[in-house]
Amino acid sequence: PSINGKLFSFFQVVGAGKTLGMFALPFALNASVKMHHEAAPRVDRMLIITKDQALRSQIANELRTEPVQYGLVQRAPEVLEIENGSQLIDANRDHDIAVMCPNMLWPERDAIDADAVGNVDGTTIQWHPHMDNILNAYPLICFDEMHYAYYNIALLVKAARQNLVFGFTASPIEAAGSLLEDMVRVSVYGYGAANHYDNSMKYLSTGAR
Repeated sequence: PSINGKLFSFFQVVGAGKTLGMFALPFALNASVKMHHEAAPRVDRMLIITKDQALRSQIANELRTEPVQYGLVQRAPEVLEIENGSQLIDANRDHDIAVMCPNMLWPERDAIDADAVGNVDGTTIQWHPHMDNILNAYPLICFDEMHYAYYNIALLVKAARQNLVFGFTASPIEAAGSLLEDMVRVSVYGYGAANHYDNSMKYLSTGAR
């Protein structure tokens, strides 16, 4: 069965370590491939898309320090924080992980013309002019706070047929019917699990309102 064209979803309570979860994901994918095939790694570079500039900088800074700090790797990953269009065009620049906001990727909703570079469910979409280069550069795409702008995420999931696309969120999915049908739940780490396993959440009594 095809595993592309789906949004593989992690639902994690606030404070569960989404940043390190995203960092660990390519290692897990490559280890899975190696178990079954003697082949090159499935993922050699990843793109993380988050909703605003503050989160973009926070995630980039955490990725530069925490993987080594917590002993996950011995060498810090090369992290590119994409702040402008010229960096987006130069997707082949030497780095391991890129972090960006989504506004440079989203298509014009009403733009339908002969120069569009993508087609989703019979609808012509005017993507970023370098969208093909971006998708080719990042075999793994992760959306942080995937409940945000779910309509555009659903379009990109359908267009990124050669990519693995994962989503991470701590927020309930509301009114996201167009995205829900494309989602595959990978795991849920909720309040109960956090309270039981690592006591990372303040306990709320059953009588709390």
